[in-house]
Amino acid sequence: KKKKRFHRHTPHQIQRLESTFNECAHPDEKQRKQLSRELGLAPRQIKFWFQNRRTQKKAQHERADNCALKDENDKIRCE
Repeated sequence: KKKKRFHRHTPHQIQRLESTFNECAHPDEKQRKQLSRELGLAPRQIKFWFQNRRTQKKAQHERADNCALKDENDKIRCE
């Protein structure tokens, strides 16, 4: 069985996926199938894109929280 090559999504696909993600971070199977038909991607690609995006969003949020806590900690130390 031949492995498929790495595939980046087009800007249009990403824009559509992002707008859907902003409305709903956990689309159900029906929504994923609809998106896959609309964008010409496999439903699994849609599923994994959302999984990766949620992980990415969580990491960004945690980094922001860490920065805020670090700043707060630095202020307390200076007092």
